[in-house]
Amino acid sequence: MSKTIVIIGASGNVGAATVSELSTRYGATHRIVAGIRDAKSAKAQELAKLPGVTVVGADPGQPATLTAAFAHGADAVFVVVASHIDRTKLAAATIAAAKDAKAQHIVVVSLSLGEDTIFGRQFGPIEAKTKASGIPYTILRLAMFLDNIWVSRDSIINQNAFYGSQRGDARQVSIAVQDIADAASTILVRPAAHVGKTYHLTSKVHTNDETAAALSKALGREIKYVSVPPEGSKQALLGIGFPEWQVDGINEFSKAINDGSPSTTVATDDFRKITHREPTTVEQWARRVAPGFGAAPVEQKGKFGGQVVVVLGATGAVGSGAVYSFLERGATVVAVGREQKKLDALVVEVGKLAPRLLTVVGDVGSEAQALALKSAVDLALPAGGKIHHVVASVGNARITPQGPVGTPLSELVLSFEQGLYLNIYTAKAFLPALQDVPSSSFTMLSGGLAYFCPYPGLWAGSIKNAATNALTLGLASEFKDSGVRINTVCLQYSVCRPGESKNSLGMPSVGGSNRTFGTVIVGLVASGKRGEVFNSTASDEAQTVALRAAAGEPTFTS
Repeated sequence: MSKTIVIIGASGNVGAATVSELSTRYGATHRIVAGIRDAKSAKAQELAKLPGVTVVGADPGQPATLTAAFAHGADAVFVVVASHIDRTKLAAATIAAAKDAKAQHIVVVSLSLGEDTIFGRQFGPIEAKTKASGIPYTILRLAMFLDNIWVSRDSIINQNAFYGSQRGDARQVSIAVQDIADAASTILVRPAAHVGKTYHLTSKVHTNDETAAALSKALGREIKYVSVPPEGSKQALLGIGFPEWQVDGINEFSKAINDGSPSTTVATDDFRKITHREPTTVEQWARRVAPGFGAAPVEQKGKFGGQVVVVLGATGAVGSGAVYSFLERGATVVAVGREQKKLDALVVEVGKLAPRLLTVVGDVGSEAQALALKSAVDLALPAGGKIHHVVASVGNARITPQGPVGTPLSELVLSFEQGLYLNIYTAKAFLPALQDVPSSSFTMLSGGLAYFCPYPGLWAGSIKNAATNALTLGLASEFKDSGVRINTVCLQYSVCRPGESKNSLGMPSVGGSNRTFGTVIVGLVASGKRGEVFNSTASDEAQTVALRAAAGEPTFTS
């Protein structure tokens, strides 16, 4: 059912990011009203181009102008009041307007800081007015924005340093603006599970020294964090136009971090509960924004130079082989796995190829998890980066000791849930975005069990793999008018990592190294084929040789 979602304060960083996120995810089905003080501004014109977005003049400082924002009612309202000395008054006017418009839900931003602070004295009454409004509500208490580092852009570019009054080793939490937009959009569209909740949105704990190290790695040069006295920080911020009351509030925030206040140093799990993904890390954020801080462009060499390949199931034998083979041919690879520990081991395994390897922890166990993973992958890429190819090495073959008649139907359903369904969820999350990327591809992995069952108890896996092969043809038909090439590699032999003799199911390796098979996957992607189920067999060397030839020789080595 179509909804009307109103964002007041849509021209600010959080408001604009939320409008954009809502448009991307729901612009085709919902009305998104962006309330901006100056509806003729450049920012307003930019937002008005987004699908599903209507821009209206709405200034909380002039409450009568808020009426236009609620002309079509409001299923949900997002109140994002800009930094202003009268922030409490402006937020109160917006909450009152939402109540008059009979809004069904209201989401209000707040701050994770003590009440006896400048910002605390602003947001405390805002939270109280929200709760007293009678509108079903959700409050988002925000940590300090990771994106505030943009204030130091000039010093990072020109001096390879950024400054602040926090200690370099002081532990703190922050939050990326895009993460706020993700959480807010999720709540605004489906608010029922979030009524009456107050969430604290934070990243993992980190320090400014660690942020400097992340920027150094992303930019390819050493960046230092320099701690300065509070008065020095104040004068610098005043010098670039911040009002004194706000600078004093920022210094109070920094003092809380230096003092180890729980409000600024304790990470929560709230963001993951809302979005089903982990919050952006400083390393991911640094990689994403690196071009804006003067990072050298990535060298585009090799058959896949300048292209982004997402490999799901990247820590398994097959997935890691694909990761390695794509990296050898110049691709930037986003490796997706369920455990950070295994992803870290993969980074070590690829050796000198690691600078073009990004890692994302995630799962595709449900459609919601797959969509959250897609958002996490997008955030891991440099700003403006696009995904060119997706390789889905997901699911596993369940061992079912009894035959089809003697096995409960629930066991067969579980085999589908842990195999076929994961490919469907992956397709739902990634295929729509691939449609607009020239020469893109979506490759699934199945197995020889689709044709024969040499091991006892794997008949359910045979059905699952056969269904995956059929899914390939169905997806290829559905997306036949797009540019994306959809294929499946049916691996009819077991492969292992170098130095191993058996795979995870205890089957002996008869097809050689996982990197050899990784080259087969690369070759299928490079071949230009579409709608094919390629049967890779140990006995049919000619097919394997042909695809390895299509992959081309490695440009890089570990």
